[in-house]
Order: sequence, then structure tokens, then C-alpha cells
Amino acid sequence: MTKSCHNTTVLFPPAEDMLQKKAEICPVYWAMEVAELAMKQSCGRGAFCRDGLKQLYLLIRDITEGKGTAEDVELLQELVETMSLMPECQLCDSAVALIALSLRQHERDWMAHVLRRRCAANRCPGYEKATAAAQG
Repeated sequence: MTKSCHNTTVLFPPAEDMLQKKAEICPVYWAMEVAELAMKQSCGRGAFCRDGLKQLYLLIRDITEGKGTAEDVELLQELVETMSLMPECQLCDSAVALIALSLRQHERDWMAHVLRRRCAANRCPGYEKATAAAQG
């Protein structure tokens, strides 16, 4: 049962950004922004709201910084699945649903980050920009 939380008015990036992904939008970085916003706005009353959102953010941040592994993506998927089965508040539930959407819709982008160390949108700080690499 989803509890009421006083921090439910957070404006997350629109889900349409993931469904109709433009070249300049990185689904991994987008998910990190969702997780960070949710973590910062969390009421912290429930374990998933407090600790789960922080773990989501830390895992995704590592991936955007080039430190992530395929195991991190698997762990992220498991955490998202578990958190979606036991929603604690609307804020947490909304954030998890958006991150799950990114993982589902753009699995190849996630795996390119951890396996090939590439960000197609040149958005993630842990990867060389494609244009800079081509010039050098």
C-alpha cells in the first residue's frame, strides 16, 4: 500500500523523454537526474524512500562516471523491481517507475555505458566526448 508523503509534488523529467528519445538525451544520465531529485526530496520515513533511493542514485552515478559494471546494472534492475513491489510513497513509486522505464526502453544504452564505456549522447561525465576523441 502506497503511503501518503508530503513530498509528492516533485517535477521529474517527463517520461516522454525516454519514450521518444532524442539524440542529445542519455537515458542513463536522465535516470540519474530522476534518482537524485527523488533522493533529495525524499521524506526519509521509509527504508526504500530513504535508503533505496540513495542506492539507486549511487549506482547510476557510478555508471555515468565510467565506474559501473554489468553487475551494477543487474543490481539496479533487482533493486528497482523490489522497490516497485513494495511502494512506500508516491515520490518513491514515481521515481522507480521512471528509472524502470529507462532500463526497459534503453537497455542497449545502459550496456554500452558499462561494457563499451560509451555514451551516445556525450552527456555522461565519465566518458570522452566523441567529438574530442575524433579531433585528437
